Amino acid sequence: MRPWNVEFEEFVRARSHALLRYGLVLTGSADDAADLVQEALLRLNSSWRRVRSKDDPEGYVRTIMARQHVSWWRRRRLEHLTAEVPSPVHEDEHELGEIWQRLRALPAKQRAVLVMRYYEDLADEEIAARLGISQATVRSQASRALATLRVRVDARVWPQAVFTMPGSARPLAAISATAVLAWDERGTLEVYDAALRRSRTVAVLRQAPQQLAVDRERVVWRADGQVWVASLRAGGRARKVGPIPGKNIDRMALAGQEVIWSAPLEGLWRMRIDGGVPERVPGSRGLQLVEWPWVTDEPLDVRTNPTKVVNVQTGVTLKVRPASGVEGLRCGPTWCTGTRGDDTVVQRRDGSWSGVRQGLRGYPFRDRFFTGFGDIYDARTETTVIFKGAELPSGGRQWSAGSGVIFWTQGAGVRVVNLAAVAQP
Repeated sequence: MRPWNVEFEEFVRARSHALLRYGLVLTGSADDAADLVQEALLRLNSSWRRVRSKDDPEGYVRTIMARQHVSWWRRRRLEHLTAEVPSPVHEDEHELGEIWQRLRALPAKQRAVLVMRYYEDLADEEIAARLGISQATVRSQASRALATLRVRVDARVWPQAVFTMPGSARPLAAISATAVLAWDERGTLEVYDAALRRSRTVAVLRQAPQQLAVDRERVVWRADGQVWVASLRAGGRARKVGPIPGKNIDRMALAGQEVIWSAPLEGLWRMRIDGGVPERVPGSRGLQLVEWPWVTDEPLDVRTNPTKVVNVQTGVTLKVRPASGVEGLRCGPTWCTGTRGDDTVVQRRDGSWSGVRQGLRGYPFRDRFFTGFGDIYDARTETTVIFKGAELPSGGRQWSAGSGVIFWTQGAGVRVVNLAAVAQP
């Protein structure tokens, strides 16, 4: 067997670089990282015979580093962060650039929790033991840190979803990852293909359609008390489907060969696209469309919460459980927005999670995206994207939305975010 000191020296040569990198991400300071590694290795040296038999000397070193970091943090409560990564870890600067830039502004405890949770893949119980805090504190610190890190002030976060189209167009709805439906001020309903950068005419209309619904084959809309339909492929002609009864029609959907719509007091109606008589959907009074096939019993009082979300095709009914103090929920099958005092709250439909996300409103698109004034919140990834191009010179943001499309005037064109192009997490 080789002497223990030789094994220790080999370990130091093999792992000191990785330990320095861990210390850097943990502390936010290259000097502190070097000090942590040095002190931890000194302790490891004196305990090498015992530690080596457990086959995890690096885990032992990292535990010492985490505890020492907490000790320094408690003693100082203030960190001295450098503006750039100093020379001791210069060769890691490219690899750790993004991590460094996003972690170094976090408070010490939050950074330590994230490093151990995601860098070391430790369970909350293990993190709590290392840092000498409760598991509840681990979770709260992680939540606050992630809320900070997941704000992206740049459209580059979704490059495939953002494009510019002609300034005469007004996007109305997302069709696919590359196509949106738009109304052109010249009086045409068009499909704009972002990949090809060109439009094709769907129909010539006197005015922009009101409520509409679209799939990959056709678009339906309401005009002059009638339902109209046009093919997205043939283009150029619109066909009248039939009358649309009901007061205060608010939402429409395509369901195979049927068009569905809802009204707050009257529930759901349906009619075949190839012609027929409108009929009320039995048992739907009080229900309103969210995003087909989901409906909800949305109350007329904007402060009152719904009680359920229902899949009309399968009959599955999901209960809505408001988080403490939340009013006026508007829910999809998984996510809801509501208010608590002056705060906007996003929560899971079952109440198992909630968080303040100011400025959001309405129902989620594809049970995922909520729009605000110049920003979009992705509930699945807890990412907020702020689009700086939507800012006005006088302050605030110019911002319009359709079904799955958000847009604003930028220069001579219209800048568009097509949420159908954002990849699934």
